[in-house]
Amino acid sequence: MEPTKIIAPDDSGSDTFDRYLYQAKVIFPFFLSCALGGPEISIIPEHIEDVLIEYPNNQWSFKQIKSRDGSVGYWTLSDLASKDSAPLKSLYRSFEVSSDVDATYELLLEQPLSPSGDVKLLLTPEGRSDDKLIKNVSKALKIKKSDCKIFLSKIRIFPSLPARKHIDAVNISLIQTLNKNLTGNKIENIYSSALNEIVRAMRGKSPGISWPSYIRHPFSISDRKIKLVDAKHITYKKCSSIIGIKDKKPTLLLERVLNPKLPPPTALESKLIKGGATEEIVSDAKMLRANAVMHEAEVLSRDLYSSSSGLSDDSEFQNVQNRLIVRTNATVAHNYKKDRPAIDIWNDLIGHLQSNSSQFDPNSLFEQDVFLLMGEICEISDQCITNWGIADA
Repeated sequence: MEPTKIIAPDDSGSDTFDRYLYQAKVIFPFFLSCALGGPEISIIPEHIEDVLIEYPNNQWSFKQIKSRDGSVGYWTLSDLASKDSAPLKSLYRSFEVSSDVDATYELLLEQPLSPSGDVKLLLTPEGRSDDKLIKNVSKALKIKKSDCKIFLSKIRIFPSLPARKHIDAVNISLIQTLNKNLTGNKIENIYSSALNEIVRAMRGKSPGISWPSYIRHPFSISDRKIKLVDAKHITYKKCSSIIGIKDKKPTLLLERVLNPKLPPPTALESKLIKGGATEEIVSDAKMLRANAVMHEAEVLSRDLYSSSSGLSDDSEFQNVQNRLIVRTNATVAHNYKKDRPAIDIWNDLIGHLQSNSSQFDPNSLFEQDVFLLMGEICEISDQCITNWGIADA
């Protein structure tokens, strides 16, 4: 049976607006990808799960979105499977009513999974087939182990969603990558309009008819029910009319955000991708940043036990950072009109460091090494102090 023919077990959640608003923001990247001709064919919020997404070849994704305050701590297996409101219980109910559908059942979580215990087994196919995990989950859900094994093979867990206080900035950056000439007001209007459309769909009442019936025989259905269907079913036409940016494809950053096989991009990666950096530059930047952070830690640790009077401290490292920030900001300003400014910024910074490493690192905290200093620039970027421009995507 097609998912859209299934009668949703509960369609009355529109009163919890705060939770809905965060869910709408989590749904937004899928909305944006659909508008740009990505793989999403349609989006149906609050139907069976928090959102049901249709993909080509009649494939579907049931997504449940769970938010929680950081003060509550990590998600444990008990949180996900044993408690009365455990999200895996809801996903299993969705699986039961759609077991003949080509679908995955996904759990999107604000906050990370616990680094200890069996919950981390949910992250990999090998872990989800672990006998101990299957035993524990089947017991918690009160189902047969054989059914649990099939269910676990179809679920996907994506922890560490952007936190509520950061998710707007993440989503707005996705819009920025589409066109660097978009004004702040235009970006805000696009984002606000998209969220309004998603929330309207989420608050729409169940139409009481199967979606395919509406699509195939619209004239046999009352105008009232057609309006109810339209209120929930977000199509490419609706998405693209709201985003309003023509002849664009999903950007590398958007694809990275939505790719379930990759971890969410770090601030450094996001900024480089937004600036049009190549995959090689992004990879080099991550390596150089790691080297610089390790070097700084080693220097501070070494000098902590040194008898020398010229100890390295945070203020000396801050002096180097300040010099690098000034140079980086000037380089970004010089290249921001380029089609892919991150590439020119990267090359110009390396050139400046090669010619003037002693000026940036007068006390040799980074051994006046060009690549350690470049790694420190990447660390500064990861701290959201500097950027790499915005590409003309």
